Amino acid sequence: MLNTIKNKRINVISRFLSGKIQIENLTLLLLVLLHFSVIKNATAQTNTFPATGSVGIGTVTPNASSLLDVTSTSKGVLIPRMTKTQRDAIATPATGLLIYQTNSTPGFYFYNGTAWTAINNGANKTLSNLTAPTKLNQDLLPDTNNTIDIGSSAFRYKDVYPTTLIFPDATTQATAFVPYTNGTGISISGTTITNTGDANGADDVNLSLSNLTTTAINQSLPGIDSTKI
Repeated sequence: MLNTIKNKRINVISRFLSGKIQIENLTLLLLVLLHFSVIKNATAQTNTFPATGSVGIGTVTPNASSLLDVTSTSKGVLIPRMTKTQRDAIATPATGLLIYQTNSTPGFYFYNGTAWTAINNGANKTLSNLTAPTKLNQDLLPDTNNTIDIGSSAFRYKDVYPTTLIFPDATTQATAFVPYTNGTGISISGTTITNTGDANGADDVNLSLSNLTTTAINQSLPGIDSTKI
């Protein structure tokens, strides 16, 4: 009888001690998990979403001049991507709305308040985005001298309205034809061209040949009817 009671006491004590050890182990496990959770949160916290002020993604110190500061050295920002049809279906787009169009001249487009406009991806070689009239406020210069043409034999400009033509020798011309006026070089009067640069009348040209005397012609004269000589 005494042995039975003794054994029961031993079992009760063992069970109590075992339960106490289990509780202590559980408490220790919870403390360890909490410790690692605090460390993880302390090292991995890279975003901040304050009630007011700048939002930071990838940074807890967003730039004060930005509403949203996204910081990364290995990832980018992905703008909404859609087709042209989907883009045009956006109801009442806000001015400045930005999307990436995936077809029909893919690229970034923004709404300028009136129409969707492509963000320039480089020079438009066909100038298909121009509207009439297009005004230039800068000189158009070739990148190398004497190598680039305007137009071609197959594609000519219709009308050109220059003010003055400047030639390589620095002479200029403001009209297509400049009528001759007598000057210090030659003088034209009737059918006679006179050299006004000297006093020698022998080198003057008489177009009517009225100054000829006896003249021998030993070569054929194209255009002259020989029957009338």
